[in-house]
Amino acid sequence: MRLLLLLALSGFALFAHAEKPTYPAPPDLLGKSVDGAAVRLSDLRGKVVVITFWASFCEPCRKELPILANLQKVAGPERLRVVAINSYDEPQVIAKIAKALPEPAPMLVRDSNGRIARASGVRLLPHLVLVGADGQVAHTHDGYGEAMLDSILDEINALLEAQQRGAPGAAVP
Repeated sequence: MRLLLLLALSGFALFAHAEKPTYPAPPDLLGKSVDGAAVRLSDLRGKVVVITFWASFCEPCRKELPILANLQKVAGPERLRVVAINSYDEPQVIAKIAKALPEPAPMLVRDSNGRIARASGVRLLPHLVLVGADGQVAHTHDGYGEAMLDSILDEINALLEAQQRGAPGAAVP
């Protein structure tokens, strides 16, 4: 499984890495999906959740979306869900990008006023938040790049292993 996840992540684009400060947890309501459904973090409890903040003008972000979709496919959407939050683009732009993503596509969410991004401490794009199956933020990365791939993969694998073992970081039944 580690090899498959590594292959899924191997296409991440280069982007400057910032030191990892502590960030607040995202709010429960992450926004509305492109089909208008409310996306809540609490509804994803029991799964490892990868939340990425992105924009169409951010080349590393655009390259990352299909990679994250592939990561979700490899791990299985019943174990890992990707939520991609956009504060910049109009709904039709997000919908067009959604159609181009492999299935199962990440949950694309529009944060029209930037409230979720601000509440989540987003300073640079892409911004990644890894949430354990217990619903707690385990790791954040602000403006990460290819040099971070191994450590991000290790973090995701550790969260998936904890989920499978029912260990801390896993869902409470």
